[in-house]
Amino acid sequence: MEKIAKYYNVNADIIVSEYMNIVKADESLFMFLGETSNLIFTHAIYPADVVKFETAIKEVDEGEQVYVSIRLKSRDGDYRWMRVFIKPYHDKTSGRYYNLEITDMYTLKRQNEELKQISEIQTEFLSIIGDYLFTYNIGKDSLRIILPGNGSQTIVLYEGKLGVWSSEKLDNRMIDSHSIKDFEGLCMAIASGESYFTRDIKMKLADYDEAACWYTFKGKRVHKNDGENIIVGAISLTQNKEYPAEDVSIQDELRDAGTELLNKKAITNYAKKLIDKRVNHKVTIAIIDIDDFKTINDTYGHMFGDEVLRDVAQILREAVGRNGMCGRIGGDEMFIVMEHFEDDESIRSILRTIKNNISWLYHDDVRDINKITCSIGTASYPDDASDFDKLFLIADKMLYLAKEKGKNRYIIYHPDLHQSYIMSDEVVATTEKVFYKYRKLSIVNDFIQQYICKTRDSRECLDMIMSAFEIDSIFLYDMYDDKRYVLAGTVPELEENGEFLKEDNYIPDFRDDGIKTIENIILYERKAPHMFKAYDTMGIKQLIQVVVCVDRTIINNDKNNFCVISFNRNRQLKKWPEVDIDYLGIIGNVIGEEYLKEKKKRASKPYTVYIVKDGDSMHTISQKFAIRLKNLYKMNRKDGDYIPEVGDRLRLR
Repeated sequence: MEKIAKYYNVNADIIVSEYMNIVKADESLFMFLGETSNLIFTHAIYPADVVKFETAIKEVDEGEQVYVSIRLKSRDGDYRWMRVFIKPYHDKTSGRYYNLEITDMYTLKRQNEELKQISEIQTEFLSIIGDYLFTYNIGKDSLRIILPGNGSQTIVLYEGKLGVWSSEKLDNRMIDSHSIKDFEGLCMAIASGESYFTRDIKMKLADYDEAACWYTFKGKRVHKNDGENIIVGAISLTQNKEYPAEDVSIQDELRDAGTELLNKKAITNYAKKLIDKRVNHKVTIAIIDIDDFKTINDTYGHMFGDEVLRDVAQILREAVGRNGMCGRIGGDEMFIVMEHFEDDESIRSILRTIKNNISWLYHDDVRDINKITCSIGTASYPDDASDFDKLFLIADKMLYLAKEKGKNRYIIYHPDLHQSYIMSDEVVATTEKVFYKYRKLSIVNDFIQQYICKTRDSRECLDMIMSAFEIDSIFLYDMYDDKRYVLAGTVPELEENGEFLKEDNYIPDFRDDGIKTIENIILYERKAPHMFKAYDTMGIKQLIQVVVCVDRTIINNDKNNFCVISFNRNRQLKKWPEVDIDYLGIIGNVIGEEYLKEKKKRASKPYTVYIVKDGDSMHTISQKFAIRLKNLYKMNRKDGDYIPEVGDRLRLR
């Protein structure tokens, strides 16, 4: 007789080939079976149940949707009864695949008990607190919304198809305009059978409601004994809720322009504040990376890449809801912060929803788009780490591990499984250096393509760089015009220009590759006092500058033949990573060369040569030809002491 397996909660969604190789699997199955590569699924089935499973596969091939109960072998060699729903998996690759939705019997029993309690307990409870109850049968497309009471006092608010209810609410304008997207997301979550969801909607729930109110919809998918999936949930009236005008999630200056999620600075500050406060509840962070995003851009174009980013951002917002915050921390990297989920299963439900919804984004798109997938790494405070930097590092490594295991998966950090991976010096070096460098390189490549080819507004490109490299402003100093241009960021209006860059003790500080790094501006208080005063007034503490010349070299005798790009920070952070310095050097050269090329086009008008005559001076010549005296000197590269002599040749425009 088989042994009874110790408890591992299994609620997995996996893909197997026609030869029963496990192609893709959820973390919960790995937890149960063990981290076995190239596992044959039938090898894990109790021998007496293999024939039953193979028969079910044949029925699926004949067009049937089949539930089958089998025993699976755990990592400890014990067995557990599982219910498996089998359906064909459609993929553009050759061969047949099967999607297996696996739920252990313990979980099913627990869910059925919960369902029974809903009818016995929740109705009475809800009748007291005044909340509404809703159920949705996925197979029958049957939605029921009631206001529970005692016996015959129960009020049926709606009973019918989900689509009809949704259309009625939208057509009759019973949904607040600001909540329409959230309402559509709610209907999608119900129809698709999300494991767990919550949505806040401002609407008229009942036809007799005089005004729209805030309602919180919370739902959960459960399995009935007959194999049907239903959604059960409650609708709570939320008092005195308004759209938070000052909420960080909607402040324009804290948003990422491309996705309208929080930018890197805002989302990381939010997470840091939660952890620094030492909150007494669980805080889970997750890093989401779109798999092969560069290939997506190269194959379908950057406009489609931007569309993917926006669609993924919307999926994150809908999945997380009011349970956390979502942000963008890099080119194709998103970041979510979730609170109050004390058990891994709740976290898995959200992560599974994100992963599955992303993979189905364009499955029926007429453009024949290949499947978009993502990889996710997570870690939780205080279980895994007590400070943000350590927590982020663990989540980042779990993301890298997800990539390493084949992508299109999420990995929740578990000490028993991943501690050795975290502690490995080799892996640390790979994660912190190689993977970090790869991510930054991807951002730099995207910037170069978009900035040079003008596939995106230049300000958006620069904002992306500011977010990725934690920069507060970007300047360009035109040494010919003696002007400073603020390319990105906000700074006080000053008369300051780039005159101090012409000081003899300033330019020689640049490296041979044309880069200058200033870790602390106070070091230049005596060395370059004009520069120090200018930057100190603007509150700038650190900067990297890149000198860009026409021939990519600094011409010592002609300091007007170049421009300087300055990347500035308004606070002193840790030392600039060498890889960041190199990448900003590349970015600075791209910005400077594009500026000089554009300037050359604008200045293509040819010069006229004037031969100085007796009685001429620079002043009289400027008056005669309507040229500003300052520009006349610059045009001829003469200083203020120059006195023209008869026969001298001067350039005019």
